[in-house]
Amino acid sequence: MPKIFLSLLLAVLLMSSHGMASTFPFLSQDRIFQVHSAVFNAFVPFHEHELNTTIKHLLEDARNTSFNGMMRDEKLRYLLFLLDNIHLLHSKLFLKFYYYLIANEKAEADAITDTSLATIREFIDALPKTPASRSVTDLSIADRHGLFTAMIRSDVNLVRQCAYYLRLLYTIAVYDGALGEKISGQENNGPKEAPIMPDLPNFATDLSYNKWKNQFDGHIDAVIVGSGPSGSVAAHEMQKHGQRVLMVESGPMLIPGAINTTADTRFMEAGGPRASEDGSIILVNGESVGGGTTVNLDMSFPPTLPMVRHRFHQWRDAGLIPGDLWTDDEISAAYAWVKNILKPRTVSFAEVNVNNAILMVGANALGIPFRRYELNQYEPNRSPFSVYKKKSSFEQLLIPAMAAKNNPLTLFHNCRVTKVLIKNNQARGVECRYEPKKTGLGIINDLYGFNIKPKTTVKILADHVIMAAGNLGTSAVLLNSNIKNKNIGRGYVAHPFIPLMGRFENVVRADIGEPSTILVDHFMPTDRYPSRPGFLIEAGLGRMSMWALLLPGMPHQVRDNFANIDHIGGFSVMITDSPNSYNRVELGTDGRPKVHYRLSDQDRQNLIEGVKTSVKILFAAGASDVSFNSYEYPLFQNGGLLSNTLTPDMDLDDVFNKFKLTRNQTSFIGAHMMGGNKIGVSPDTSVVNPNYQVWGVKGLYVIDSSIFPSSVGANPMQTIYTCAKIFVDRFLGRK
Repeated sequence: MPKIFLSLLLAVLLMSSHGMASTFPFLSQDRIFQVHSAVFNAFVPFHEHELNTTIKHLLEDARNTSFNGMMRDEKLRYLLFLLDNIHLLHSKLFLKFYYYLIANEKAEADAITDTSLATIREFIDALPKTPASRSVTDLSIADRHGLFTAMIRSDVNLVRQCAYYLRLLYTIAVYDGALGEKISGQENNGPKEAPIMPDLPNFATDLSYNKWKNQFDGHIDAVIVGSGPSGSVAAHEMQKHGQRVLMVESGPMLIPGAINTTADTRFMEAGGPRASEDGSIILVNGESVGGGTTVNLDMSFPPTLPMVRHRFHQWRDAGLIPGDLWTDDEISAAYAWVKNILKPRTVSFAEVNVNNAILMVGANALGIPFRRYELNQYEPNRSPFSVYKKKSSFEQLLIPAMAAKNNPLTLFHNCRVTKVLIKNNQARGVECRYEPKKTGLGIINDLYGFNIKPKTTVKILADHVIMAAGNLGTSAVLLNSNIKNKNIGRGYVAHPFIPLMGRFENVVRADIGEPSTILVDHFMPTDRYPSRPGFLIEAGLGRMSMWALLLPGMPHQVRDNFANIDHIGGFSVMITDSPNSYNRVELGTDGRPKVHYRLSDQDRQNLIEGVKTSVKILFAAGASDVSFNSYEYPLFQNGGLLSNTLTPDMDLDDVFNKFKLTRNQTSFIGAHMMGGNKIGVSPDTSVVNPNYQVWGVKGLYVIDSSIFPSSVGANPMQTIYTCAKIFVDRFLGRK
């Protein structure tokens, strides 16, 4: 049923029974800014007497800047609509309608009862009995806090999701940038911009753009969709072997070394974190030239590690892949090539900062082995860039191919591929929409001077189409291309992780030094120890706004913790989750992807066990208390979103026996989506055949993380590079 029809029907139903404070589902620009400001002010951690001129200016700038960015988020507009009509939060009519006809979640709809709505209804019924009290804009700050408390305690997931997602977005809005630096007294992770702009080679293309036909003229051997690790490997090798290749990337192009892009939300898909449809997980995916290699923390887990080899062996033993695919010898040979290109380095003990030492000391005290990271980085003081040391696929693979004098690779960025052009079961090219989105320091638009108008639909004809857009992007394109395969986008995994923080008497300053040097992989299964629970404990630091986000509690609690962030240190625990038939990528009515995710019961228990182990490590390292972003018992007090912390005197077995990882009460994040378009031996159970070709469509290949049958058993970047090299070797060998 079209969304606009559902919206109109719902509007009629609600107007006849409740009356409307605004038009569903959109508010006027002025009204939505009023609601935005009311929610923003609820998360401002200052009392009125503290608002000097500087603070007021920073708040106004953060409020306006965040509004401009947030208005691109359709989900947020719906949530702000709900807060402008808060009676809907306990309306059985509205909630059942939403779950039955919009979310298509019958079980959720059936769970909507008077009992499940009691918490939020009691609070709203206690508000002043005036029409104005139907909107959050007319509540006092205290009542807004009370409303969010009632919402986060609700038995209805949509109501919890509304509160949790808004807290996520508005905490980032308050603490990201100058205001967060003012509160913490720190700058965000060192220099962000190069004092002198790095040079780029002169790039040329032997393709021309036909503005009358909106397509490229000339023969193209292959169009590669996505410029992350897999696409970069394929483009580099195919160009080197004489293939004319055009690469399409939806994100912007940044001059390597111009700005520090590590964990920069501006260069992530969806403009920052993306919540699954029910809010059960927050997903982050890179979207720029270089993909995830541009924004990640450079962690390198070779596919030759025992915990990764174990997964390849499992797949082969279970008959999920043929016996001659991804053998130990093939993986070793391909990774030797990757290693020669990237030259990853193992960090030295001298680089272990105080924050990473917390994991090292705590694990050692408990007799848990730890080891040092391998990173895709330049050696200390050897980077050609002043703002970071990372080696991205753009710099290492694409630039050499683009700068070649003969037959250079053509990179067409800022263009989002919407579908594969298929005729007579043969891929003929792709269609994409040109969407230049970002400007600023180091960002290049229209590299070759094509002068294409924004929002133009461009057709690219090619002999082969190679999908390398990641689990989310590739799934969306395949779904929109009307390929008849029920497995597309389904059964993916995400490696959910929970960051934990401890408070220490000594100064930690987690933002100083190398962020990722120590990890614990002792709990990962291998061929020798197959029954281990499957969680990794990894040190690493994102942006300061993310630290604030992960500190639970009321605005004043978050501020107090954030102001004391010099004494806070921690790490994350990540599980290698298992494929789940509920997990899927679907298309919305606008053609954009929607993601659904749930943890299996066993994965849930493994993650809880990992959190408990991590808490013990923090206490063993000397933490006086530990917190993570949860509003479940016992970390939550019923009054006003107040937060408790875990302390060494608590019985952790008792605490975590009662812990459930309830959706939208405990936050976890996924940065490694994979396995949604599995490679396999039959179209009944997979999307891609052993030659990486989509079943039933000649000339269409998938080579990114979505082809793995399950988790690869660790952070997947090196394995993605390696399996893409195996593809391109086989592809060129066949040609």
